[in-house]
Amino acid sequence: MAIVNDSRKHGHGLPERFALDQQLCFVLYETTNALQRVYRRLLKSHRLTYLQYLVILVLLREGSCSLKNLADKLSLDSPSLTPVVKRLEKNGLVNRTRNPDDERTLVIELTDLGRSLLDAIPDIQTTISNCWGLPPAQISRFREMLGVVKDSLMAQP
Repeated sequence: MAIVNDSRKHGHGLPERFALDQQLCFVLYETTNALQRVYRRLLKSHRLTYLQYLVILVLLREGSCSLKNLADKLSLDSPSLTPVVKRLEKNGLVNRTRNPDDERTLVIELTDLGRSLLDAIPDIQTTISNCWGLPPAQISRFREMLGVVKDSLMAQP
């Protein structure tokens, strides 16, 4: 973001661009927190956290996945994801097994109970989309724009 010559002065004589609500990073932070609060409310009845929900989404699409592959898809490291997967297993939503061809590889797959969440996901996604306050075409464009920003940031040294 280019720094604009901002002669308006506010608290302690600082230019407006130093105001918290002028920081794109803060707006994204607040938006993420608000979105996760909505997800938390929607997922509570399914006894899922937001991260557990994301794991379920990946496994619904992939069928089964190594822990490492699952972590990569969620932009996490395996040790961070292990307790999440263990909790899902404890709740009967996933199975963790060793790959018979490579005992070092832990394979995660949904149980029938985990797959049954597929019935609830469209309602969750519809509710989230309705909360955005934007028409579907703008939501889609916003997602694309965030993807460009994310890719640009990820390319930074």
